[in-house]
Amino acid sequence: MAFHEFGIMQEIPKGRYDNYEPEKYSQLVAVDMEVIDKVLTRTIVVPTYSHTTKEPFNGLNETGITLIPPNSAEKLADIFENTQFPELVKVTKLLRLASEESKYVIHFGI
Repeated sequence: MAFHEFGIMQEIPKGRYDNYEPEKYSQLVAVDMEVIDKVLTRTIVVPTYSHTTKEPFNGLNETGITLIPPNSAEKLADIFENTQFPELVKVTKLLRLASEESKYVIHFGI
C-alpha cells in the first residue's frame, strides 16, 4: 500500500524540501492513498506551497511535498472532518494542533 504522510514542522520552512525525510517531523500520521484520493479534489481550495514557500500551490501535491501553513491547516482539517472518513481523524487532529501552535505541516505525497 502507498501512503500520504503528514508531520508538524518545528520551524518555519526555509529553502526547498525535495527529500523524503519523515523522521525529521513530529507526530507523523500516515493515511492510505485511496482515502486521500477520495478527498483530493476538495483540497484545491486550500492555499499551500509545493516544495518551497516560493511556489504557491492549491491543495495537496499528490506526488510531491506540500507545505501547509498554519492558517491553511485549519481549513484542511475542516475539509477532512466533513468527509466522515474515520481514517482522517488522526490527521485532522494533527492539522488542528499545528494551527493552534502556529506551525507548518509537511505532507509527503506518494
